[in-house]
Order: sequence, then C-alpha cells, then structure tokens
Amino acid sequence: MIPVPGESVKLFADDTNLFLSCKDIDSLNQKANFCIRRLSDWFLANRSSINLDKMCYMLFPASTNASKINLELNGVRIKNVSSCRYLGIIIDHELQWSAHIDYIYCHLVKYVGIFYKLRNKLPKCVLKIFILHSYILTSCTV
Repeated sequence: MIPVPGESVKLFADDTNLFLSCKDIDSLNQKANFCIRRLSDWFLANRSSINLDKMCYMLFPASTNASKINLELNGVRIKNVSSCRYLGIIIDHELQWSAHIDYIYCHLVKYVGIFYKLRNKLPKCVLKIFILHSYILTSCTV
C-alpha cells in the first residue's frame, strides 16, 4: 500500500488522488509537501512515475489563503486549479456542479439536431439508448 499513513489516497487506473485536511493553512502546506514526497518515493520504488504536467491541487473551500500554499516536487511547483476532473466528473473549488453541467451541455448540444431528426424514425426505447450512449461517451471524454 502507498505509505502515507493516516491519509486518504485514492487510486483508480492511472489516477492518484490525495485528500488532506488540517486546522491551519501552514500545517496543510507542510503535510501536503511531505505526503507528495512520500508518494513520489513510493512511485519511484515501484518503477512508476508522477506526471508533473498533470499534477495539481485544489483547496476546499476556496480560500483567500491559497497564496500561502507552496507545493513542489523535485523543484517543480504544483499548480493550484479552480476545477479538475475526478472519475469523469468536473469538481470545482466551490463544490458547485456548474462546470460539469456546462461541459456536458456543450457536448450534448451537438447531438440535439440528430435526436430531433430521429425522433419519429426510431422507437422511443432505441432513442433513449442512443441518447444515453451519447451522454456516456461525452462524460468519458471529459
């Protein structure tokens, strides 16, 4: 198991997520940097690596103290983001669904014309499967 005792590390396929909490921002900064180094050491020992270009962090709730957080790994600063993808869902720092809804809407709107033209040509059960399939494909490409 990944050696970050007492912390919540979530692994899914090639995604690794670390969830931390602290009473104050300075402790969080120290704890996060420590855990990131431990994770990096574990990946290295297991002949894997962390893609620093994709690595990012987010604070919940969005905090004005974000400037006090300075996360680095191997001299590379880890970027703070306002939203990120987690298991196919876009989560933002305010824990709203608007970014995910906007993304899904923008991708599904392409198919509305097709659904409209097919509405009288296919049985409703087939249309529902078609729409659901389109939604799933859209969600998986986030």
